[in-house]
Amino acid sequence: MELAWFALLGLFFTTYLVLGGYDYGVGLLLSAAGGDAERRAALTAVGPFFLGNEVWLVAALGILFGAFPRLEGELLAGYYPAVVAALVGVVLSA
Repeated sequence: MELAWFALLGLFFTTYLVLGGYDYGVGLLLSAAGGDAERRAALTAVGPFFLGNEVWLVAALGILFGAFPRLEGELLAGYYPAVVAALVGVVLSA
């Protein structure tokens, strides 16, 4: 069962990184876009995924908290105020 939790955790982090890379890649392409039509097409392509990728990060932290409380405690020890501030920022930005 532990292997299944590790696999799910890896899947969530991988999905977060892939979608985050997609967002950043489109952002970099916006600076090279020729006209307004190209910029609008790029923004329309990234629109459904923008800010949605943070859901995978929050879900991965939920897995850390629920399935691996000791690992989560060691990884986030001392960083709880920063993690809480980041989570509150994600929730309030949506």
